[in-house]
Amino acid sequence: MSRHGKPKPQVDVDPEVEQLAALIQRSGLSDSAIALKVGRKRILGMAPETVRNVRELAVRRPQNYTLQWIGWALGFRRVWEKL
Repeated sequence: MSRHGKPKPQVDVDPEVEQLAALIQRSGLSDSAIALKVGRKRILGMAPETVRNVRELAVRRPQNYTLQWIGWALGFRRVWEKL
């Protein structure tokens, strides 16, 4: 459910977003705490609503910046591996 009590539309979610949402859930940190940690490290901050949207899978294709910095705030980094 959305904040307004309406059902959320189903979207095709990027697998990386699903993985990050699971990491957010397991971290036990609030959306605000994650956004604040990103804001302390970067000149450009991140709104808690952005973190919430990732956690609730309400985004399809977030910017790379968003994935990178939320992951960093949780103590993870993305790595490119040769196939």
